[in-house]
Amino acid sequence: MRSVGASHPQRRSIRSALARLPVAGLVLFTVGAGGCYLSHERGDAPGGGTCRGVEAWRYEDRGSAFSDAIADGSRRHVFGIVERDGHGLWTFGSAGDVQRAGPIGESRAGAILGVDGELLIAGRMRRTWRLERFDPFGAEVSSLELALESEEGGVTALVPAADAGAVFAVGNVSSAGSGQEIFVVRATAAAIEWSRSYGGEHRAEDRPIGAFVDRDGRLVVLAQRWRSGGGGPFRVFAVDPDGDVAWDRLGDVGYARDSTWSFVPLDDGALLVGNPDAGPGADRPARAIRLDRVGSTRWQTDLDVDGSGRQSVVNDALVRGDRFVLVGYSAERTAGMIWGLGADGSLDFERSPEIPAEGTTTSFTQVEPFGDGYLVAGDRQWDGPTSWLFVRTDAEGRPGWVLEPPYDGRAPAPRALVGTRDGEGALAVGTAFPGEGRVRGGLALELTERCD
Repeated sequence: MRSVGASHPQRRSIRSALARLPVAGLVLFTVGAGGCYLSHERGDAPGGGTCRGVEAWRYEDRGSAFSDAIADGSRRHVFGIVERDGHGLWTFGSAGDVQRAGPIGESRAGAILGVDGELLIAGRMRRTWRLERFDPFGAEVSSLELALESEEGGVTALVPAADAGAVFAVGNVSSAGSGQEIFVVRATAAAIEWSRSYGGEHRAEDRPIGAFVDRDGRLVVLAQRWRSGGGGPFRVFAVDPDGDVAWDRLGDVGYARDSTWSFVPLDDGALLVGNPDAGPGADRPARAIRLDRVGSTRWQTDLDVDGSGRQSVVNDALVRGDRFVLVGYSAERTAGMIWGLGADGSLDFERSPEIPAEGTTTSFTQVEPFGDGYLVAGDRQWDGPTSWLFVRTDAEGRPGWVLEPPYDGRAPAPRALVGTRDGEGALAVGTAFPGEGRVRGGLALELTERCD
């Protein structure tokens, strides 16, 4: 797991008179049957040719909603919901051939994890939460009751433990003090090993942002503490394999209640990104905080675009080598942003790729390694319609090709983006609204790069 708090195709063709854009790396503009493309020269293309993004395949499922995906070798598993919020699983081959589609299990809502060739789902059955294991084609392997009863909160993350076969389920439930507290369950395929809650302040709500297992085998939980009437500090704590608290820290800055959060787990800590609380209605640039292996702050950097002090939001982040790459949105530029931070928090680059067509705004919500650079996914908002948008960048965040797949309807940005084809492809999944209606539909699209 790398990040949380992010969410998000449709299409309107960009039939612009633009033939050349004033952005480094963009050299020509063409419209093809698969969408609108900006191509770029790439020296390692066969014969030093031109590369562009292309659709490998797509799949739509009317009435469902896709929210997550796992790439497992030659298979792609898409997770979502079907009618009345039941769980759904769709399995595809690398060419988009459908191997399984439809409901899975009997629980609703929750979290999903792919591990050791199985799919784990934590979901609610009435008031009881269960941990269900399935094979890649949806046949149930086992089911355990999580000894948790709650109509509010519930499991938000599943994290594999350091020792094979065990998993942590992390979430929040109502506490005796009229607030909410974090709970953690450790389970194997055969049994619940332990279940504990980790309380917060009286009348405060501790809500998990995410969790991961560090190099010492401890579960590190990142959370936000919401107090009555506003936001609060972030909380980060670690528990050992037996559930005992190893350390517990509160951040020294208040964070907005409506903040969008992202995090990157590291061998020696984590990078956490959120929006400091600047008061009701006030703008607040996102802040990146580097935590060490015991939750203390090592450095922090404000993503204040153009020094404007206006709001910026980070929706997704990753680490590659010694660099953090973050994507999101800037209110100052009304455009999607790509930031690069060095290992010490210094700003390496800050870019908002210029996408042709006036009167539109862009926002980026997902980022994945792609070849020697990155693939950034998001959307473009027109006067009403919204369309998926993909930007291929180099290692410094400079844009190469842009792909906007055609879609007849409205499609907010992909909810998930996962790498495929050994880093030379990516699968995007989300929920779209075909035509003029309001009926949703799950949309999955795999894209790759073609060089001439």
